[in-house]
Amino acid sequence: MKILLIEDNDSDIQVFMTSAKAWEVENPDITEDVDIKSCKTLDAALSCTNSQANWDGIVLDLKLTQVTDGEEFLKHLKELYLRVPVVVLSGTPSELDEEYKSICLKSYVKAEQHEKEIFDLLWDCKRSGLMELIGGKGLFEKHLKTVFDKCIVPRFDDWRTLLSKLGSNDAEKETRAALSRHVLNCLQAILQQDDSHIQPEECYLLLPDEALATLRPGMILQNSQNCWYLVLNPACDLALQNDGSVNSTVMLLVCIDSEEEVLTPQMQSPEEGQTLSKRLREHNKHVREEAFKNNGPIRFHWLPKCGNFNGGFVNFRNIISVDRSKFGSEYVINESKFVVQPEILKNIQSRFANYYARQGQPNINITRFSSDPFDGFI
Repeated sequence: MKILLIEDNDSDIQVFMTSAKAWEVENPDITEDVDIKSCKTLDAALSCTNSQANWDGIVLDLKLTQVTDGEEFLKHLKELYLRVPVVVLSGTPSELDEEYKSICLKSYVKAEQHEKEIFDLLWDCKRSGLMELIGGKGLFEKHLKTVFDKCIVPRFDDWRTLLSKLGSNDAEKETRAALSRHVLNCLQAILQQDDSHIQPEECYLLLPDEALATLRPGMILQNSQNCWYLVLNPACDLALQNDGSVNSTVMLLVCIDSEEEVLTPQMQSPEEGQTLSKRLREHNKHVREEAFKNNGPIRFHWLPKCGNFNGGFVNFRNIISVDRSKFGSEYVINESKFVVQPEILKNIQSRFANYYARQGQPNINITRFSSDPFDGFI
């Protein structure tokens, strides 16, 4: 495991090196050595990252020869688009600017002996495959090379034509956006394995704040009573109108019921629950398994638990329309900032449409329109 230590204090460097040896002894099942290179100045650190991008982790002191050296280094990583996990180990980690906190794995106070935690953290980063896939230069570069050679170059004339067809000042911007989406779709097609299990962590996207400033389909919201909702609008319902405005009403929020509400058998008493026959228990187990596979009642779609989102069943019978102005006050994005990933959202929307195609539309109160709603028809 290769670690770049950016630290200008000799005694702190020695403590870190000694801690690495102790960590190796405490973890004899880990056969890799911890290879640490230390840099004392910003220039030396920049040189190491310019010439070598295959670090498994960087441990950074914020204050080197100058107070701002640590943040200058993080700015450098950002400008290089260099993908390396960074851990801050400093006397004053709280002084790190908010802009850079989000791109650091963790921040630790130097004198509190967090070295073991840091080695555990960076080792888990490596074990997860993160560095092999998209750290520095990894398998994604290989896949991107395939996309470049096999998917883009053979039909590049189409993309050149798009530039001329758009014929506006934003032609380059729009072409780059379209090409980016196309590359992502090609990557997804190459990496797709239908026989593999989808893990709960894959079901949700964690988006930056600027992408969550306005409502979008797939957002998971909470109200003041801590009830969960899924925004299910098709994207067209949030599109800009000709006058530049956006529809004032959110068409649809769908309640997310807890697993207990949907799957717990309705017993008359605790005694009844205890005396369930083996056959009935097996039946309930089968019902639960089918529900989790979304092969259960069509009015529900299951979402798994992940982070502080408890998961549950999107209940197509419990739908509301709310004004967009209530977003951010009555309905808020949970701190997890989860958005259901597009492929799963499409499945939910399709299931929702299928449910109402079979059931007809929701039960509208037709008495509001006529004292006798069938007057003139019969």
